[in-house]
Amino acid sequence: MDICLISNNNYINYVSSLIVSILKNSSIDDKFSFHIIESDITDYNKKKIIELKNIKDFQIYFYKPEKYINKAKELSTRKYNKYWHYTLFIKLFIPLILKDLDNVLFLDSDQIVLSRLSKFYEYDISDSYLLAVRLLEYNLSWINSNLENIMNSLGANKNDYINGGILLFNIKYLYTNMTFEELENKIDYTINYFEKIGIGLTEELVFLSIFRNKISYINCNVVYGTDINNNSPKLIKAIELLESNNKDEINIIHFSAKNIKPLSNYTNIDYYYNIFWEYFILTPFFKENTMKYMNLFGNNISKSDITKLKSNFTEIINHIIWWIPIKKIRVYIRSSIINKIYDIN
Repeated sequence: MDICLISNNNYINYVSSLIVSILKNSSIDDKFSFHIIESDITDYNKKKIIELKNIKDFQIYFYKPEKYINKAKELSTRKYNKYWHYTLFIKLFIPLILKDLDNVLFLDSDQIVLSRLSKFYEYDISDSYLLAVRLLEYNLSWINSNLENIMNSLGANKNDYINGGILLFNIKYLYTNMTFEELENKIDYTINYFEKIGIGLTEELVFLSIFRNKISYINCNVVYGTDINNNSPKLIKAIELLESNNKDEINIIHFSAKNIKPLSNYTNIDYYYNIFWEYFILTPFFKENTMKYMNLFGNNISKSDITKLKSNFTEIINHIIWWIPIKKIRVYIRSSIINKIYDIN
């Protein structure tokens, strides 16, 4: 399976956690090639990512396409796009950068995969350029009448809006119907069109416009930031799948909202926060800076969170320290962490 990720050096911790979750929840027969499009990842951090082969072997390729990175940065400075990070716009150029692949599954880096990704490849997309996850009604509540009218002008309706965090590109089929230059021109034209009508573009709108009736949709359990913030029914489904060890049904957590980034701000500590840490502690980045990240873990926690999730925290702390080889040090660190967390004012 070819997997595409996009990152800069500041986001590499999330990339490593995502890769760990993919590897740990794969089947024995699953083989992965990771294609990481990056702008400034250091050689040191690249080596850390490669160390994840100790979990399960994989192929990895790093791309630094200056032309498209610069183009994405320029797009992020335009009047209607200034609230988006430039890495979002790099998504637009995935079929151009990875033009020699037959197909590739793109995943936003701030996700944790709790199932086998091979499920995506069981869907028939032989007549589609793109496979996308269909959003539920309450995930679309932010779409206003102006945006909905624009979507209607593209031959789509509100429910056709796609989740840009998970996209399976059928690149080989795409290039049987248009040339590289034609695709590049279509992307440029669409970008300028949205600029002209005065709307901030997103990769979802651009792909919706370019690919139109060549998008296949699937329904699956992807938990978004809006779901976590609003305690949606998908949360219950995610837990049920996890606790039943059902890895055949797609189950993904996307920490997409600004207030639920596990390594910075996480407003309401919950079950999903713990899930992220269960994978992050297996990365070289955590092991290299254990106390730094445990301070972060502790600082994010309030007493009310501890009361609700005390057993979960104890369990995750045990997971965190298991790899420390000397028992005396392991016991000391465990006690220090627990005391720090449980003594929060």
